[in-house]
Formats: sequence, C-alpha cells, structure tokens
Amino acid sequence: MSETVGPDGGLRVDTALERRRLRRGLNIWRVLAIVAGTAAIVILAWRLIAPGGAAGLGGAHLGGPHVARVTVSGVISDDPSLHEVLQEVAEDDSARAMLLYIDSPGGSAYGGEAIYRAIREVAARKPVVAVIGGLGASAGYMLALAADRIYALETSLTGSIGAIFQFADASELLADIGIRPEIIASGPLKGEPSFVKPISPEGRAVLTRIVELNEDWFVRLVAERRGMTEAEVRPLADGRIFTGGQARDSGLVDTIGAEREARTWLAAERDVPEDLPLVEREWGLAPPLWLDAIAALGGKALLSERLTLDGLVAIWHPELQ
Repeated sequence: MSETVGPDGGLRVDTALERRRLRRGLNIWRVLAIVAGTAAIVILAWRLIAPGGAAGLGGAHLGGPHVARVTVSGVISDDPSLHEVLQEVAEDDSARAMLLYIDSPGGSAYGGEAIYRAIREVAARKPVVAVIGGLGASAGYMLALAADRIYALETSLTGSIGAIFQFADASELLADIGIRPEIIASGPLKGEPSFVKPISPEGRAVLTRIVELNEDWFVRLVAERRGMTEAEVRPLADGRIFTGGQARDSGLVDTIGAEREARTWLAAERDVPEDLPLVEREWGLAPPLWLDAIAALGGKALLSERLTLDGLVAIWHPELQ
C-alpha cells in the first residue's frame, strides 16, 4: 500500500496536513509577490507622473506661486544636485519662499559650509525658514543658520557645534602579526596621520590646530547669524547637543514649532500666503526601482546607512562622543 494512502483508500492524515501546510506557504508567497508588484507599480507611476519629485506635495502647481520645500536628511556632503536645486529655487520667481527641512546628524565640514553658502544665496532673493526635525546637529545645524528663522520641536536634537578629526592607529596590531611598515616621505609631516604608525607630537599639534580653526569659524558663524557674541557662544560650543527647548532658551533657535508655524510666520512677516501649495524639490540620484520597492516593504529594517566620510567632519553621532 502506498505510504501516502490510508487504510480506507484516502490520504493519510500526516500527508494531508503536510500538503495543506505547503499550500498555505505558497499562498503567503503569492500575497507577498502581489504586494511587492503593487508597490513597484505605484512607485513607477509616481515617478512617471512627477518627474523630479515635483508632485506629491503640490507638484501640479509648480508653474504657479508656491513655497519650495527642500529636505536635507542623512549625512551631509557637497552634493552638486543639491546646489542645482537650490539655484533653481533662487532663480524661480514662482517660488515665493523656501522651507528647509533638516533631519541630519551633520557631515563633512566643507560640505556644510558650501551648502550653507548656497542657502544664503537663496535667502538673498526670497525668505527662507528652517525646520529642524528629529535631528539637526553639527553641519545640520550649520545649514539651519543660513535661514531667516529656525524652528524646532521640544524633542528635536540640535547643536553639537564644533569639528572632529578621527583616525586609527593600527601599528601595534601590525607588529603583533609581524608586519613592519616602511615609509619614505618628503617631509616629517607628510602622511600624518597614518594608521600604520603612531602620530607624532608635531602631527598631533597640526591637526589639533586645524580642528580649532574650524571650531573658531563655526563659533563666529553662530555668533553672526544668531545675534550673539563669541563669548556667549563659546560655552555652547563644547560639542554637546541640545533639545529644541534648550536650544531656544540658549538662543540657538528662534522658537518651538514645525512647518505649520513656519508657514504662519512667512504669512505674517514675509507676506507669503499660507494657502500657497508646498512643492517638494527633490535632489540627488533616484534609487533603483527595486530598491524603492524593498524600502517600501521593509524600510530601514532591510536597508542601513553607513557613514563613509573621511577627514575633518562636523557630525554628531553617539558612537563618536
């Protein structure tokens, strides 16, 4: 008698249960495939309807008066596409104002300064307000300084005024495994710092001075943009972060609020009506469609960001403190 047939000629109970389990598993995969396919179709349709990301937040009104919304999130670098978008906003007469939304731990010192200058060029032509989301620290706060007014919520994190230069010394590890580096340099400071040898006192002094000069520039920028003296800013520039409430009390942001409060201020103080559409101006290379679909399904549980900045940075991260 077949192993799959019972005494009464029907399927054995264990065989029937196993087939039922397999069918359930197959149905689950079918549902997941349908969901993924639907997500991909929706994302593709959105891209076709709203090239450049102009739709979604009022893109149909791109040709008429509107408020341009530019989002800076993640690690900051000197991205040419962001400069291009900021220039477009500055030159677009239909963009009555710009709302800069920031959710960033910071990034490269150079990138922060370059984008700060680009935002100031926009501010020279039209009102700019900055809204700090969950995190706007270091170079992220630097960008907020370029705005005419800064908003943050009580639980926002901002500040972290300063600069940091990180490097590793693996010379002891190399010695333990029998590797002895040989270095030929044109001068005693050429190649400092290096992970194959300890940094010299002279090299440490040079890098320390570079960090100090960048901190001095950051402090002067905060003092200039926030109407404070350098003596008032110095105690705040020890690298610490502040909540939105602490930043308001310290003078680093103007008031507690988010986009709605920013729009109200623009209407009251800059004659930019609140009922104007808010148009997202996206920048950067669009990720592949399949990556968008994965993100839609799994979000950051499946996709992680890595910090790949070298050299001098203005960034806040718990692991760096």
